Amino acid sequence: MTGVQIDLGEVRETGTAPPGRPPVPYKALLAALSVVLAGLLGGAAHRGPPDEPTIVPARIGDDTWVIGDRLYVVGSGRLENGEPATERTVTGYALPDVELVSRTAVPLEGEIERIEPAGDVLLVSYRFDADGTRTVVAVRTGTGERLWQRFVRLVDASPEAGTVLLADDRRFYLADLATGALRWRVDRPADGFVAEAGFRSGRASWLVTVTDSGRLETRDARTGRVIATARVAGHRNRANGQVWPTGDVMLVQDGDEYYGFRLPELTRLWRTDADIMHSWGQSDCGVVLCAYRMERGIMALDPATGVQRWTSDRWAYAEAAGAYLLASSQDRTVGTPWLWVLDPATGTVLGDFGEWQGAGPAADGRIYGVREMPGKYVISYGVLDPATRRAEILGQAGMISGGCQAAAGVLYCRRVDASIAVWRLG
Repeated sequence: MTGVQIDLGEVRETGTAPPGRPPVPYKALLAALSVVLAGLLGGAAHRGPPDEPTIVPARIGDDTWVIGDRLYVVGSGRLENGEPATERTVTGYALPDVELVSRTAVPLEGEIERIEPAGDVLLVSYRFDADGTRTVVAVRTGTGERLWQRFVRLVDASPEAGTVLLADDRRFYLADLATGALRWRVDRPADGFVAEAGFRSGRASWLVTVTDSGRLETRDARTGRVIATARVAGHRNRANGQVWPTGDVMLVQDGDEYYGFRLPELTRLWRTDADIMHSWGQSDCGVVLCAYRMERGIMALDPATGVQRWTSDRWAYAEAAGAYLLASSQDRTVGTPWLWVLDPATGTVLGDFGEWQGAGPAADGRIYGVREMPGKYVISYGVLDPATRRAEILGQAGMISGGCQAAAGVLYCRRVDASIAVWRLG
């Protein structure tokens, strides 16, 4: 499962990306325009008035996650007197009807990184405040009964198989969901690196191992079974993670070049001399592989040949939307667009959405968007079409402070009183 989180921390008038992180189209604080200005927007159509939102109670400092068809509100971990609490309350609502389905007290002290519902078990991954140690605790949903706890990182869970995939700096583990008992483990080689890959519906399909000596290996992430092995020339520093699993293609460094392998069979596809030494790849860029440079900019590679198609220092992030790429600028200034539409094959700019920001995917390659009237706590929300660069306005709302996202058939935003407004979409 995949999760979308809103930080319900400090109330702010305008949305800005956290320091040190590139603005992500679907995760940036989103904005919209008032009813009067919406009628004046170029390229915007308007539907009839929307339904009133459902209001979910929350306090400043609470976190909100949407996972599958559930919205979870996680208590801030602070008591009324400001002292740290020894447990956090996780309240679950079924979407899109916003029906209360569970309330679970989770014993922990620290910063929650992730929650993962798995059947009647709730997994919570967090860091201790003192030393940053990662921990996963499993509790029974509703009762809060602690089932097990381990000092590891949560990768994903499979309630159908009754298992959970965990990791630390030394190895990956598959554990029993109900008891935490280990079923198998894959150790990280002393001269190598192990990474999860091939995510489907938020779950890793494979574990990929690469070593300095040139050994490659793929394993089934659910069974631990070895799927394929291969060899490349030896190269130093692979133990530091010089491997890119992106979709079903993996790039492995060999000197100044990279090899592309098909996963999980480890079939060698191509070799590229594109300058991607100080880059990383992660997001879905559709018909191209996106290499994000550590300094700035994006390079797009042909996934079939490894040939560089285009490069640009202008973009901080890009993501596929149907047949197009939506990109955010590296150095956005006030009054310039949040989202740009690119041709993925050439990198050509086709247009932009002005002050609209992306809120989440809609149907047919379109996305939901939100636009704000600065300083007025008023938003417009609608559907953005990359093919036409037009916005269809679905509605407007007031008393919204930001943090809007669309998922699971709803749009949800934080209100100025820290509660959460939820509108049903479609």
